[in-house]
This record gives sequence, structure tokens and C-alpha cells, in this order.
Amino acid sequence: MDRAKVIIVCGVSGCGKSTIGKALAASNDWRFVEGDEHHPESNITKMSSGRALTDQDRTAWLDSICIDLENNANQTNVVACSALTPYVQKYLGERLSERLLWIKLDISIETAKSRMEVRDHFMPASLIQSQFDAWHPPATGLSISAELPVGDIVNGILEYLEPKDS
Repeated sequence: MDRAKVIIVCGVSGCGKSTIGKALAASNDWRFVEGDEHHPESNITKMSSGRALTDQDRTAWLDSICIDLENNANQTNVVACSALTPYVQKYLGERLSERLLWIKLDISIETAKSRMEVRDHFMPASLIQSQFDAWHPPATGLSISAELPVGDIVNGILEYLEPKDS
């Protein structure tokens, strides 16, 4: 990639956004941004109590992510961000414009639920169905199975990001 980009690794909870995002960033000395760290306390409280977020709830979270990225626009940023809904995708697309690349992690509901049941996270596994109900993958970008080994996923993403000879 010849200029700083924003690579958003997206999908439902449990698909491995953070794991893949960290590995991708580390493989290229890019900056990693954990989207969950930008949630306001009200969102964390709501999800912790088993209630799904609305697009209105997501606005302050998205603002925080975008401000972070705008303040670090001189480097490539890899962001772990669910980006479940068209609202979120449009919001990020308008703020980040031509710099934005989508990496969509595909996973079965069974695998996502089993992963969520064994990790310590503010969002309970009981919200997995609401994640799948809200998930509308971005129209562009790379879709890749989140059930592959981490190294295979990262290599697939890097291959996708490589400039193509005409």
C-alpha cells in the first residue's frame, strides 16, 4: 500500500476482529486500534446487561474512533470494529472516505457463540443472535473465513492488499 489507509476488520462478536487486527498490524508495523476501547460507559453498561446497541447508541463510539483515526492519519491504522449496520458503515465511509478498506470476517453462529462463552468480555454470549441479526456486511472489501488459522487469514488479507500489476 502506497499511502496511509484505514483497514477495518469487521464482523460479529467472536469472529476474531481483535486477534486478526493485532496480527495484521504487527506484521507490517502498522498501528492497531481496538474499537471496543472507544465505547462510552453507557454502551458498555447496556451491552453488559444483555441489551443490544441501537445505531443511535453507536454514534458517540464512532465519533471517538474517527477522531482517533483523524489524529493518526499519517500512518496506516488497522481497526477492530464490528461495523454491523449500514448506518455504521456509511458513517465511517463518509468520515474516512477513500482511505477506507473493509476486511469482513465470516463465521458461523455456533463458532461465534462458543468463542464468546470462553472469553472475558463485557458483551455476553446471549447477544450473539442480535449481532447476526444486525450484520449487513459492507458491499466492498475482502470476505474471509474467520474459522481459518490466524496466519492464513493474515496472509489472505496481505495478498488482497498487495498492489495488482495491470
